[in-house]
Amino acid sequence: MRFIDVDLDGTVVRARLNEKAPKTTEAIWNALPFKGQAVHAQISGEMFRMLDTTPVGELELESKVTHQWPGAIVYYPPIKEIAFCAGEARFSGGVFASTLTLLAEIEGDFGEFMKKGDSLDRSGARPIEFRRSADQTTPFRAPAYPPRKGKRLSIDFDGVKVGATLLEDLAPKTAAALAALLPIECDATNDTWGAQITRLWGPGANGSFKIDVSQAESPKYLAWPGFMYFDPAKHSLRVCYGEADLKDITGQIVATPVAAIDPLDLEKYAKKAFAQLTEGKKRIRLQLA
Repeated sequence: MRFIDVDLDGTVVRARLNEKAPKTTEAIWNALPFKGQAVHAQISGEMFRMLDTTPVGELELESKVTHQWPGAIVYYPPIKEIAFCAGEARFSGGVFASTLTLLAEIEGDFGEFMKKGDSLDRSGARPIEFRRSADQTTPFRAPAYPPRKGKRLSIDFDGVKVGATLLEDLAPKTAAALAALLPIECDATNDTWGAQITRLWGPGANGSFKIDVSQAESPKYLAWPGFMYFDPAKHSLRVCYGEADLKDITGQIVATPVAAIDPLDLEKYAKKAFAQLTEGKKRIRLQLA
């Protein structure tokens, strides 16, 4: 496990290099330190990038991703570009989203770093530097951005137990309505439109839940791993556990982020969810911790 520091105009974060992209991370590691200018994305949403070419040789894609989430650092080999997801973002090299190498993930509370990066469209270019972190021993700290503030949840997914947080700051009405329903126990399946998403099947028509909120709070159009979303149009609940989109047969869904699985628990949740491709439905139970 290796760590780098990224310094954006004086605001520094530590990030863990992705061991599943060994050739890319080795090339980056050997090139450190290097610096350039950071600018905002123009066609990728809440994303910023190093304008200068990364000083490495030709590399192939590794640990491929087409979706991003806050704190993800990605690398695009064709143009040797490093980019950062600050929020609602999909790296695009043109009309369609691009396939990238997941280079690293930022740890802890990196809110100030992302705010500075997302403001580059107003401030203009700012200096960015990559270097080996002086701290290679402290364990990776779970990401804490966006903030997770609210009541604690316990989720039992076919025997896999994970912790989660109701997002009461982001969605106070929806979180309160969901909390009033708890405990919930129901079937869960893989989604049939959104890819790596768990669909929870409530007792109402078409698997709906009695959550009487008709408009999205803090509306999101893109799914982030570990987040549970409420669709106010169809009163459905979904959990994103990997690369996924919020959509159904009608197209894109505008949804409310209502809860978030603890980042360090997501891998074991995802392992169970991936098994559903061949094993089918599972039981899931949500309750206040």
